[in-house]
Amino acid sequence: MDPKQIIQLFDDFLADKKASFSGVIIGGSALVLMGTTHRNTEDVDVLSPPIPLEILNYAEEFRNQLTYKGIKMVDQWFNNGPDSLLNALPKDWKKNTTSIFKGRALTLSTLGRIDLLRSKLWALCDRREQDREDLLSMRPSSEELNKCLPWVQDQDTNPEWPDYVETRFKALAKDLGYEL
Repeated sequence: MDPKQIIQLFDDFLADKKASFSGVIIGGSALVLMGTTHRNTEDVDVLSPPIPLEILNYAEEFRNQLTYKGIKMVDQWFNNGPDSLLNALPKDWKKNTTSIFKGRALTLSTLGRIDLLRSKLWALCDRREQDREDLLSMRPSSEELNKCLPWVQDQDTNPEWPDYVETRFKALAKDLGYEL
């Protein structure tokens, strides 16, 4: 099922339960809600605030209902998985958030563009190729990549990390049609 449909259905579900939640999300679900990409994503990564237990329980109940109807969803599809990123983001990150969904019970925003790029670029260097496709959809400029490069290079203490990050950034720039 389309991630936008899942969010809309979850919004309706929470409204029927007379519950609400406002949060900052990142990752593929944020990019889908922004219309940047149209790929499927398995979860909604809530950066902030910590999701209250009541909402987590409702998310599980919602997942169980959809699973019963034949729509597969992963456990903990609505999660605070990326909250460790809070320690790395610039202190003023909250000032740059952008609203991406306003429903009856759910209000979701995401990081400002540079911070969202930072998180995706770090993920590209740290884990998987899917982040590359997201970044190609985001189409960062050479100026944005140059602005993000030092920040991503500072995210790991491995002495080989900075050179590895630069290599990944250069490969992404090439895929975008320019040199870094």
